[in-house]
Amino acid sequence: MFEPNSPFLNLPANLDRKQAFYLDGIRHAFEIIDYAFTRLSSGLNEIGKNHLETNRPTSYVSYYLDAWAFVDALDRLVALWKLQPAANTIPDPWKPDKLKERMRHIRDIRNVSDHLAQRADQIISKNSTALGELSWITVISLEPPEMKSCFIRPGFLPSSVKFQMNIPKQNLFITNGAGNILLKAHTYTANLSEAYQQLIDLAQYAEASLKSAFKMQGGSKPIGGDLFAICDLDFSGENNSLTKASSGRAKGARR
Repeated sequence: MFEPNSPFLNLPANLDRKQAFYLDGIRHAFEIIDYAFTRLSSGLNEIGKNHLETNRPTSYVSYYLDAWAFVDALDRLVALWKLQPAANTIPDPWKPDKLKERMRHIRDIRNVSDHLAQRADQIISKNSTALGELSWITVISLEPPEMKSCFIRPGFLPSSVKFQMNIPKQNLFITNGAGNILLKAHTYTANLSEAYQQLIDLAQYAEASLKSAFKMQGGSKPIGGDLFAICDLDFSGENNSLTKASSGRAKGARR
């Protein structure tokens, strides 16, 4: 999501520590969201194109790992966005309260996951599942239009299952061949594709704002970010020290 020259990856050395903390948290949330959604959309597209009776995945857990990681990181981003310093100066349409309301569908479904044990009886009464249900559109071709509506319900299958196939009612936002990715849990449905599309715009706004703010502050030398350290362990018994220790700070490093 962020290029090596992104202000998120090149915070000024004189930046207030509290502000740096929140910017790092927001950056990490953005990166997890992007990574999870990219992998999720690619994976769903693949099984939509190649899923046959003789070639079924042994498990669908990887798709749910990415879907729920996306939900969790997005909910964290919304919280950090509101708590960051000078949040009250953020203009429309990215004011914290408006972003929170726009992502209400994400918050609702995360609450189901957070309180799964307490809501178990309600979820069971709705014939829902512990992991939720995923549905999406796999695009085979745009011209001529050819698409597949796909659905996953993990876990125990009762004798009668009612579900709604994914039929989009508006223009599709397609990523890696998959669009209109929906995660349903209990009575709530989150549109992950719609949320991701909005977050791309939010990330672009955030980068532009930071770049302008850092320039106005005098352009202090970037401190870089992301520390990685490694050392060899000495098992010879000749000394008790660690040998060949090295570390490195990556400036604007990508994951």
